[in-house]
Amino acid sequence: SEMVQEASLSKFKSEVQRSLVR
Repeated sequence: SEMVQEASLSKFKSEVQRSLVR
């Protein structure tokens, strides 16, 4: 479950950064 949470966090961070880069 920790791995899944980390993957979700990575995806969330990537999306946030993408929005920020916008």
